[in-house]
Amino acid sequence: MKLNSSTVARLAFVLYIFFIFFGTALPFQEKLASADDISSSNVFSQFIYSTIYLLAGVALFTKRRALAAFIRREKCLTLFLLWCLLTVLWSDFPMTSFKRWMQAFGSFVVLTAALLHFDSPENALDNIKKILLVYLPLSLLAVLFVYEATQWEFPAWRGLAPSKNWLGQITLTSVIVWSSFWSQKNTRRKWLGAVFFAISLILLLGSKSTTSMLALGVVAVSAAFLAFERRMAQLGVGYFLSLFLLGAVSFLLLLAAWENIDVKATFFDALGKDATFTDRIFLWTAVIENAQQHVLTGGGFDGFWVVGNEEMDYMYKKFVWLPNQAHNGYIDMLNEIGVIGVGLFLLVICNFFIALAKLQSPQIWKWFIVAALIVNLQESTFFRFNAVSGIMFTLGYLAVFRQRQLQNRQRENRHMSSEQPNTEPAPTLR
Repeated sequence: MKLNSSTVARLAFVLYIFFIFFGTALPFQEKLASADDISSSNVFSQFIYSTIYLLAGVALFTKRRALAAFIRREKCLTLFLLWCLLTVLWSDFPMTSFKRWMQAFGSFVVLTAALLHFDSPENALDNIKKILLVYLPLSLLAVLFVYEATQWEFPAWRGLAPSKNWLGQITLTSVIVWSSFWSQKNTRRKWLGAVFFAISLILLLGSKSTTSMLALGVVAVSAAFLAFERRMAQLGVGYFLSLFLLGAVSFLLLLAAWENIDVKATFFDALGKDATFTDRIFLWTAVIENAQQHVLTGGGFDGFWVVGNEEMDYMYKKFVWLPNQAHNGYIDMLNEIGVIGVGLFLLVICNFFIALAKLQSPQIWKWFIVAALIVNLQESTFFRFNAVSGIMFTLGYLAVFRQRQLQNRQRENRHMSSEQPNTEPAPTLR
């Protein structure tokens, strides 16, 4: 195999996704017992990811002109990452913040290098599917035959993942990746996709990850609604249907209020949660109070949940389950990069959906964005090291802009072809 920049970029991407799913530590590890366990580093992990980032950086350097054009088109995520880097300057733990920013930036480098070298962003999904072909059966076998693959305090499955919520994010991603099986024309691929879609769904339900299941529910309902609306739009009633459904939902909520139905309690009972989200609401309050000390600029990118931080140590006296995140990506973002950072992030989201609307065909990438937006209501995964839904958020965002770049290039090529002068010699009159 010829080792060129395209091969290096593909290798870096495959290795990156492989270790994101499988991890770099042995599976079936015990839960954290003390705060000291959080700070312990994995030398093997540092070596693996440093090597992957280096490979991707070399491959990306060969595409520097294409990268410059890509960043000019994309802009917002790059600006957001630059602001995150700037907040390192006033972090209480600048070296830790910088290292964690480098991990987030490394993810950006790996994903961008792959997308710029792939013929199509769909190649990224093909490579993810190959990894899932191995990961899903092994996780299912682990659940069936390995005692430690189940968290018995819930009980819930975790398979090869460190926790049930981690397995929930992986299988949520897998359900979305395999959801296109029904549109496959090849019968073998259709059946293969259907089988792995079913395995993904079984593992997701077994994980009892409420957040991931809720995210899947939102994605499924949204996808069904959009598909139905497109069909109705062909009959000229698409917008009428949207208004009708909105009115119907509003009417049901008003009826519930009129009949004194406790919608809130019913909702939480259905999710298997209490109204405090298993005490998370108290954690959110504590983190928001800390964020008020630096509400505009934040306390420094990913620089709060650091062993040795007095504020975090104080929280551990109250929250004995040793949280290493606020369990809400938006609150963590407010605390770490401030209102300015949150505003830039909202700009990233708006920029994505504007770009998505300009694509000529429906794209699967939007569902990774929607899923991550829901997951981060209960987990902090945006631009976090090894966080599956956060990485798929970044991949989905970049993939849409790469698709737009390729779409515009094809349009320009067709335009140039149509304007090519006729070089055939003109007929002479005799």
